[in-house]
Amino acid sequence: LSWQEFSVETEPSPQLVDDAVREFRAAGIQVVLGIGGGSVLDAAKAIAGLLGPGNSVMDHLEGVGPELPYHGPSTPFIAVPTTAGTGSEATKNAVLSTHGPNGFKKSFRDEQLVPEYAVIDPDLLASCPPHLIAANGMDAFTQLLESFVSSKASPLTDALAWSGMEAARDGLLPWYEGGHEAVAGREKMAYAALLSGNAEVLAREAARDDINGNSIPSKNVGCEGSNVIVDRNSGPVFRQNAAGKWFNLAEGDGFKAASPLKPKAKPAYSAEQV
Repeated sequence: LSWQEFSVETEPSPQLVDDAVREFRAAGIQVVLGIGGGSVLDAAKAIAGLLGPGNSVMDHLEGVGPELPYHGPSTPFIAVPTTAGTGSEATKNAVLSTHGPNGFKKSFRDEQLVPEYAVIDPDLLASCPPHLIAANGMDAFTQLLESFVSSKASPLTDALAWSGMEAARDGLLPWYEGGHEAVAGREKMAYAALLSGNAEVLAREAARDDINGNSIPSKNVGCEGSNVIVDRNSGPVFRQNAAGKWFNLAEGDGFKAASPLKPKAKPAYSAEQV
């Protein structure tokens, strides 16, 4: 048994993926193992997808380049997450970005990119510092919320998203605070992160994507009274969708679905985009 190592220090770029494919394509790699946070898993996923074909990932990125269909084959990929965020271990897309005036953040997306196996071990989250616990935890919760209010939601995705949000509710703060309930908290967040990826895949395009599949730029999460709103700049993104779903997080000790709750401000996007 032999292996090659490759480190990902920050959000992966198309150049990083292409460089890795060129470096390792002739090495006869049979399995790609990604161990790390979402950036590491996304990079490993994209590299696994292109070790066989050998072409540039720019050929397949959504919204940039020629957007050629991906035919594979993908090298088998095993995902081992060490953070609890957007559930890349369960998704079919690798998010890549570049910086600068013409920068972008786009996805390489195909069913063949879904990991063969995902190893979910809460003990691997033990070294996460508090700032990553908070940032990644809110990322997981936001993605669960997006899937729940998506107009493409279904009873199945609702069940997954709701269970994940309950786990995030019960697990994020105890894990962040580091008390005697921290171990149980990180177990809940590992579960919530996995479901956030599952729910997004099954809902196809969650509310973070518009009807053209273009990513909405980064959003801020906040609470106003009992209404959870997720906004880009000052305009709320989440509001009543086709199913009339808004919800109240301050009802007793748990979530309570409320239909409808009025948003605090005028929606920034049309209902068709959610």
